[in-house]
Amino acid sequence: MEQTTRTRYAVALGLLVAVVVIGVFFVNKESKHASIAPSSTVASTTQQATTTSAASFTGGAVSSTKTGSVAVTGVANDAPSIPLPDLTRPYTPPAGVPQSVQAEDKAAVATAIQQVKIDPNHETYWLQLGMYRQNAGDYVGAEQVYVYLTKRWPKDPIAFANLANLYGNYVHDYSKAVSYANQVIALSPHDISAYINLSTIYRANMQDVADAKKTLEQGIAANPSNTDLKSALAALGQ
Repeated sequence: MEQTTRTRYAVALGLLVAVVVIGVFFVNKESKHASIAPSSTVASTTQQATTTSAASFTGGAVSSTKTGSVAVTGVANDAPSIPLPDLTRPYTPPAGVPQSVQAEDKAAVATAIQQVKIDPNHETYWLQLGMYRQNAGDYVGAEQVYVYLTKRWPKDPIAFANLANLYGNYVHDYSKAVSYANQVIALSPHDISAYINLSTIYRANMQDVADAKKTLEQGIAANPSNTDLKSALAALGQ
C-alpha cells in the first residue's frame, strides 16, 4: 500500500515539475551562474555545487521575510537590494504520504536550499523551492518566494503565473489572482494558457462571465488564428 501511494505521489509531483521546467526553457532562460564574478563582500563557505538536475526536484515552495545576503562561495548576489526569502523557514512535508517519501522531500528541500546559497542568482532552484512549499500547504512560504522572484526577474512570467494560480486556486484571493494573471498576459501575450487561466478565474471562481469573455476576446485579438481561445469563447455562449 505504501509503495502504491508513494508511486502515485511521485508521478503527480513529477508532472508538476515538468510543467515548471518546460516553462523555464520555453522562455529561453539562461544559466544564472555562468558569468557571475566573485565578490569580496560575500561570506565564504565550503559548500560546493551539486550536479543534481532540475528535473529531479518535485513539489514544494519557500517563504521568507529575511533580509541581507546569503553566504556563498565565489558567487555574488547580483541583486543584493532585493531581500532574500528566509532560508531557515521550517519545511513540513505533506501529511498522509509515507515516511520514506517525507524523508526524501526533506532531503530535496535541503539540497535546493544549498543550491541557492551557493548561487543566489539561480532562478530554477528558487522556483523548485517555492513549489515544494506550495505542495506542502505552506502558502505563505510559497507566496514569499514567488513574490521575490517577480521582483528579482520581473520580465519572466513564470512566477507571476505561479502567484495567479496560488491566489486563485489555493488562497482564494481573486483580486490578486486577476492582477498577477494580467501581468502574465502583459509579459507573454502569445501564451494561450494565460488567457484561458484568467478566463477560468473570472468564470469559475468569481462567476463573472462578462469578464471571462472579454479576456478570451483579448486573447483572440492577440492570437487571431488560435482555435483553443475561439472554442473557449464559444463554450461561454458568445
